[in-house]
Order: sequence, then structure tokens, then C-alpha cells
Amino acid sequence: MQEALATIDMKLKPGDTQKFYFTASDLPPFSKPSMPKYNTAKVDRKGRPVLNKDKKQVYEKGYVDAAKGMEQILWERRIFKCHRSSLDFDFKFIRDA
Repeated sequence: MQEALATIDMKLKPGDTQKFYFTASDLPPFSKPSMPKYNTAKVDRKGRPVLNKDKKQVYEKGYVDAAKGMEQILWERRIFKCHRSSLDFDFKFIRDA
């Protein structure tokens, strides 16, 4: 069974307040939509923890409390547009007419 995907507009509307860091209620960055919300321990295909050369567990960094980059801030303000074609990103600034 296929689930319906909802489209959520993260971009600011007049009167909204913009934060320069990600909060728990935010969606992931537009450039990394699969990024975890919180730091997550990496595991291999068999479910075992991934260790670095110092035998310490490896974590994938989450986006909550991380600073937003310039592209994310401009994208939320509807000034910056990202066109995805295959694996390449084509970033363009939107100019008001």
C-alpha cells in the first residue's frame, strides 16, 4: 500500500518570524531532506554499531539546534530557488520583477 505524501510549505509568509537555527518543530534542510532530526547512531546492514578506528561509535549529526546556512535562510525567505536535476543542484536567485 502506498502512502500519500503531504506537501508542507516551509517558506515564510508575511508576519512570520524566522530563526537562524533549526528547532524540533522544523523540517530538515531543503538540501538534505533525509537528514535525521537528532544525532543518530550509525549501524551497518546487520544492525551492529559502526565504529571508527578508535573503536568509538559513529553518529550521524542531526539538524535540531544546528545553525541554518545562508541558502536555507534565503530559501525560506523565497529569495533562493533550488532546481534538482539528477545529483546536481542548480541554485538560482529569484529576482523580483
